Amino acid sequence: MFDNSINTASAENFHKSHPDTVSWQETFPLPNFKPETPGERGHIEWASSLKDGLAQAQREGKPLVCVFEEDNCAWCKKFDQELTKPAAAELGQDAIFVHLSPSKDQGAFTLANNLGIDSYPTVSVLDVNGSNINERSRMTGFMTADQFAAQYRRTATVLV
Repeated sequence: MFDNSINTASAENFHKSHPDTVSWQETFPLPNFKPETPGERGHIEWASSLKDGLAQAQREGKPLVCVFEEDNCAWCKKFDQELTKPAAAELGQDAIFVHLSPSKDQGAFTLANNLGIDSYPTVSVLDVNGSNINERSRMTGFMTADQFAAQYRRTATVLV
């Protein structure tokens, strides 16, 4: 059986007698394998309502990402899972996000109707400036986290 204490002691003695040498730990440091917590790479903090999302977007000068969905929509549920993945979650620092269900919320219904949204999931990215609300872009249907992030970044860089 290998006795690591002898080798460790020998290495320490060697470095004491040869102070100009560098230990392998200094030359090849081990990576930090600490698991990431959700806040380290970014995550989406959802506004509690359309009204709160609009106010926060205007206050912070960020776009409002409206995720229109319905409870009975299987693709909506799959898309929600994608939004927790790192590629999409990193966008949480760039925009304000809100879930909207037109069948449950009159404000969401009115906004969806004004925008002509009639299929789910649909993501509408809105610019909020005072009482003016302009749709910057729209993405309809299921997307992976990578597809969503790429599409969002394309529209953000073109239209900002």
